[in-house]
Order: sequence, then structure tokens, then C-alpha cells
Amino acid sequence: MTRNRFSQARFGILLLLAFLTPLFYAEPRIAGIELQDAFTPPKRYLVYGATLLIATFFAAELAFRSSIRIRISRASGYLAALAAWSCIAIAFAPSAHLALQEAGRLTAYLIIFLAAAHECATPRRIRTLLVASAIAAFGVAVLTLLQFSGINPSALRGGTQRIYASLGNPNYIASYLALILPFGFFGWFSIRRRTAPAVASLALSVVGTAAILATGARGGALALAAGTVAGAYAVRPAVSRVRVLGLILMVLILVLGITLPSPLNRYEPPAADKLAELAGQPRGGIAWRMTVWRVGCSMLRARPIAGWGTGSFELLYPEYASAFLRDPAHRDAIPYVEGGIDYAHNDYLQLWIELGLVGVVLGIGFLASLFRAAMRVRRRSALGDWTAAALIASCAAFLLEALVNF
Repeated sequence: MTRNRFSQARFGILLLLAFLTPLFYAEPRIAGIELQDAFTPPKRYLVYGATLLIATFFAAELAFRSSIRIRISRASGYLAALAAWSCIAIAFAPSAHLALQEAGRLTAYLIIFLAAAHECATPRRIRTLLVASAIAAFGVAVLTLLQFSGINPSALRGGTQRIYASLGNPNYIASYLALILPFGFFGWFSIRRRTAPAVASLALSVVGTAAILATGARGGALALAAGTVAGAYAVRPAVSRVRVLGLILMVLILVLGITLPSPLNRYEPPAADKLAELAGQPRGGIAWRMTVWRVGCSMLRARPIAGWGTGSFELLYPEYASAFLRDPAHRDAIPYVEGGIDYAHNDYLQLWIELGLVGVVLGIGFLASLFRAAMRVRRRSALGDWTAAALIASCAAFLLEALVNF
């Protein structure tokens, strides 16, 4: 009985995280605290607080029992090794403060991942967590569309100005929806028609797709489109031709809606000229990102095997950016170099810079294990096909988005 109570408490924290996750992206104003940036302390406190509660409940259960059998998978093993290596890499990091912060973040993800693997051991709990995530995503999508239409939900933001036609940073919202919407796509794709789950899946798909287009974030839209194609190809569930055509239509809407003139496209035509302008803008564009990556590659060449240590990119970037500009061959990059940035806007490059080849191998092992686990899901239940397709699509969307974001 005691074990069940602790398990229910940990699962309740996971559900709370699923509902609170949109706060990281909608960026509301709560009790006078502005959550305007994805990495402000209030948002960290939500994650770290949940992590401490989960760890406390594990410790409390251990106090009542002689042992705890936590379900350890191959993926959690890789993630544990990555977190351990990030702690070891603190020893040669240039800043102990930044290194501890990054190592703590990875450790928090590990504890939450272990709790999810341990507590979501039954189909009922898995469905409950997925429903909670879908409801939260639907809420964010609706609020995004309200903001795009000119309605400012002042109860959340206190009258804050529109930012790229969305509540918060459009890249964050689009990235979040790109991970959740595949469950709506493939739910509608596979669940029997004229049932409540099928109708809810279709509603999430339509409203979520419109919300991604309203943000104007091309990276999130392309990630969702590519992820959906990957999920459909990997699983290829046997469904009616109408639904196959419907899924293809959604993908085409995503791709065309962010490139051609349309009511939901916040960029003025002609699209080619606007894309060229965005690519060359001094902050956040493609040319800016490529300059950051070129500086990052110069850091990588200096220590490719062990890396520079956990959390080192932010501290070392100004020095290497200055050295990069001193080379006459790099004069063209002067407008795109800033004195300091926090992240490389490419998770793979930053992981390699900070944790070396060891971190890259462990990270790839973790993601590959998730893909293998998703493929095994399809053989375990009647809903396995669409669940596996959605998991694969979400992973593929994240992998693509991680090339240009953080």
C-alpha cells in the first residue's frame, strides 16, 4: 500500500509537469513574475522542484522498504552515463558555476526520465499522461491563435505586446507543438472513426497546425512535417486512403503555408525575397547561425576528444569569436558575430564542444534506444501502431529541430 502511494505521488508530479510545460512556452505573467525567457530562474525552479520531489519520494519509499526495483532500460542507461560524464567533465570546465548548472540540468532530466519509465508501466497510465500532454498542447495552440487574431489574453501576460504573433517566443512554441502534434496526427490517422478520441485527435491536429503556422516559425513547421513523414514511413499502419490523403494534406499545408503568401503567413510576399532577408539578418538568421557554428568548429578543433568541459561554450565563445574575426578570410562574418551568446543553436555541435566524443556517443546511444523502444511499442497493444508512429515522429522532429535550435 505504501509503495502504491509513493508511486501515485510520483505519477501525479509527472502529470503536473505535463500540464505546466506550456508555461515554458506561453511565457505568462504569474503572481507578478514574468516568465519571458525559456531559461529564466522561475522556469528552472519548476523543473528542479519537481525533480527534488520525485527524488524525495524515491528516498522515502526506500526508507520503508529494503530496496526499490526501478525499471532501467537501455535508454535510461545511456542517459545516466551522459549525466555521469557531465559531472566528471566539471573537473576540467573553465567555470565550476556554469558546469554545475548544466550537470544539474542533465541530472534533473535523468531523474524525471527514470520516474516516467518506472511509473508509466501500465497502458492506463501511459494514456493518462498522453491525454494530459495533449490537453496542455491544445490550450497553448488556442491561446496562440487568439493572440494571432489580435485578442491579447491580458490575464496571462498583463497586456504584454505581441511577439511574432504568438504569446511567447515563436520558436519555443512551434518546437513544443512539433513534439506533441504527432500524437494528434496519428491518433486521428489510426483510431476508429466517430469516437471521442478520434474527434479529439483531429481537433488537436487542426488547431495545432494552424497555431504553428501563426507563429511564423519555419523551423518548427518543417520539423513537424519531416517528423510526420518519418513516423508514417517507419510504421505504415493499414488505414483508409482518405486518412492517408488527409495526413499528406496536413504536411503540404505546413510546408506551403510557411513559404507561400497566405492569411496565416506573417511574412509579406514575395517569399523568396523575404527568406533571403531572414537568412542574412544579423541576429537569429541562417548567416548568423552559420557564423556561430564556424566559431564553434574552431573550438572543437582545439579539443575534439574530451571536449572543453560541461557548460564551457558560453564562457569560451567570446575569446574564440575574437580570434575568428582576426583572420582576414573571415571579414564577411563581422556583422554576424556577437560578443557573447549562451548556446550554439545546434545541440549536436554544443554537446561535442563541451563533452567531446564521449558525450556525442552517449547522446546518440540514448536517442537510438528511444527509436528502438518506439518500434517495440507497436507489437504490444492494439494502439501500438499509432503510438509508435507518434513517438518516432516526435523524435524525428526533435532531431531536426536540434540542428538549428537549442
